Amino acid sequence: MNEQTFRDIVSRQRRDLAATLLLAGLIVLSRFYELAISLRNLAYRRGWLKSFLPPVPTICVGNLTTGGTGKTPLVAWLCQQLLERCPDQRGAILTRGYRSGSQGLDEPALLAQQCPTLEVVINPDRVAGAQTAVSQHEAQWLVMDDGLQHRRLRRHLNIVAMDATCPYGYGRLLPAGLLREPINELRRAQAVVLTRADQVTPQEIWEIRHNLDKLTSNLVVAEASHVPQRIVDLAGREQPLENLAGRKILAFCGIGNPQAFYRTLADLKAEVIDTHSFSDHHACSEQDLNDLMAQAQRQQADLLVTTQKNALTLPKFAAELPVQIVYLEVTIEITAGRDDLLQLIEKALASTICPL
Repeated sequence: MNEQTFRDIVSRQRRDLAATLLLAGLIVLSRFYELAISLRNLAYRRGWLKSFLPPVPTICVGNLTTGGTGKTPLVAWLCQQLLERCPDQRGAILTRGYRSGSQGLDEPALLAQQCPTLEVVINPDRVAGAQTAVSQHEAQWLVMDDGLQHRRLRRHLNIVAMDATCPYGYGRLLPAGLLREPINELRRAQAVVLTRADQVTPQEIWEIRHNLDKLTSNLVVAEASHVPQRIVDLAGREQPLENLAGRKILAFCGIGNPQAFYRTLADLKAEVIDTHSFSDHHACSEQDLNDLMAQAQRQQADLLVTTQKNALTLPKFAAELPVQIVYLEVTIEITAGRDDLLQLIEKALASTICPL
């Protein structure tokens, strides 16, 4: 089941008998998942399970839902802010790594590309990763990527990326929805960044903010937009965004929220003649690429367009195919609440926030 099919079922976009029965089964499974998560969080709150506090300021960027919130661009933005404020210090990014088939690791490779001056430490054991970053790489501050649900490594600041187009993961825990843990666990965060805020109405933003205010007090809520910068071919040659306008493209990706990517391409005036959504972190095989290329030629597409993350895992021969493949490079821009968010970051750097 690919990402879009899963979303269609858990969001009730599909209401046929098979989808309804499958969702009912997933809801039963989600009850067991909720019990396990609740017991684990209780164990950490009571101190039955021990945690480790790194000797340097540590900031976590995570999700309450699975995939597709724009967390990786937010990590890159955060690292840039830290580098500007601490130009003489070493920093490191902690990531557990996501393996994309036989091609390697997609998100760590993307972070390394976007933050070339920082050490990217890949280790599913976050405590060991932090120790490596500090002792071997002499890191003086740490950014933990995708670590909200990780409780063993303590941090000075939790920032949660929340997709404004689907903030609550359809209101259900995995696998019946997109929530990794109950919404009230946002109590462990000091800041929420509403990503893709430009893709929803002001009324929807107000409602999200109102719900967050009711859930927890003193939560800094910022808003962000994903801003396309350029398109880049697989040889690294850059092209202006205007080159997409009016072009017939076949778009493909393996990310958590494929529809947001396709909507961005349409906003750039590209003629999206077809789309293909793989599961999150999927790396295209040789057969996948051959099928996509045949489809593109059959539909007379001018370009195949994917995301920067997915482009990093394409087989090497992809650059030689008859229909050119390019990726869309995107950055994040904080459009509201930026000053409050930066104040929290500076407090975390000064270690004046009580560690979580």
